[in-house]
Amino acid sequence: MKKRILLKVVLVTALFTSMSVVSQNISKDALGIKLSKYGNHDAEISWQHKLTDVTRTELNLGFQDDGFKVSGLHEWVWELDKNLFWYAGAGLALDSMEHVYVSVIGNVGVEYNFSFPLQISLDVQPGVVILGDFLETDKIPLSFGIRYRI
Repeated sequence: MKKRILLKVVLVTALFTSMSVVSQNISKDALGIKLSKYGNHDAEISWQHKLTDVTRTELNLGFQDDGFKVSGLHEWVWELDKNLFWYAGAGLALDSMEHVYVSVIGNVGVEYNFSFPLQISLDVQPGVVILGDFLETDKIPLSFGIRYRI
């Protein structure tokens, strides 16, 4: 019994220690665009801001002829390799097309940071409408991002 408890403590400590290593590699700020063919918004202005050693916030703003979309996410970031990361998060989105929709959204993706101040990312951002009519789409909410690290 004591060995199991000790093993759990060691594993949890190792997990948090490995997560803290990321702090040196998360950019303080990154600004760029996200491209997708999901819904009616093809491109969004995207800004990421470091909150802690392993978390950040991401804010996105997209415009289209018939409306706009604003989203905010809280993300956790983990290092896969020296410049390769994966992240997951959750947040809210406000979408105004013909009607106004409020959605709870999730986010899972991978990101590569080049040796110069540029990063690229690929993520999936599904959501569930909580206010407004159900928004139907047959497209996968896949986005490609490119940001300048500040």
